[in-house]
Amino acid sequence: MNRKILSRLAAGLLALLLLAVLLLVANAFVGNPLTARAARNRGREYLEERYGDLDLEIKGVTYNPKDSSYIISVLSGTSRDTHFSLRYREGKIYADDYEIAVLSGWNTMERLCDEYRERLTALLQAEMGAVADIAVMPEKRSSYGLALDAPFDRGLVWDVGISFRFNGGNDAAYLAEALKRAFSLMTEKGYGAAWFRVTGEAEGALTELGNISAAQVKRGDLEEILRRAIADGEYDGIIAFGKGLK
Repeated sequence: MNRKILSRLAAGLLALLLLAVLLLVANAFVGNPLTARAARNRGREYLEERYGDLDLEIKGVTYNPKDSSYIISVLSGTSRDTHFSLRYREGKIYADDYEIAVLSGWNTMERLCDEYRERLTALLQAEMGAVADIAVMPEKRSSYGLALDAPFDRGLVWDVGISFRFNGGNDAAYLAEALKRAFSLMTEKGYGAAWFRVTGEAEGALTELGNISAAQVKRGDLEEILRRAIADGEYDGIIAFGKGLK
């Protein structure tokens, strides 16, 4: 066997070796297509066995490299709040979050919070141009007592935290006034919350104050307690964080 043939064989073997390595690396990060198909098939069987009376379909299957499992995303064609995940590994469905996501009311609460945020954002940005961003965070509970697919009602979203980001200033005086103004508008329009977080940014410097209760916002000394929290890092339960401040 001459050198030319040996060189070609060596090149071919090297190419096969590189391909094998690439497949192993891909398998480690995106999973095996054959196993993903098996996960989808087992998912269909599981859904038929457990939830045959529901209108469910598999939206997709993704690989989780952290524990070498496959996440099967499930949704309903008739219920917007019915969506959850199954987890598959070694031929078995070993986790099902239907009860946590659907039956507990978590999906419903999350959707209501999204609608709450959209409506509140529109209200406050129309009245307060300095409101850059709003987030609504529901409290974690085992059950929310909400009807599946319940229509939006502000009264259903009350025990939540709201995060405001203002871009007009970052000192205690500005943040206290902005938060009181936002709270006044919320109260006037029937929006409620249990606690607040405010972030103010100006000239590259940022101040964040968290765990501000609704009762503290109503008090007449809000500016003073925010100032003390900023100076000491924590005051009266309020946690302060600053970046780029002089």
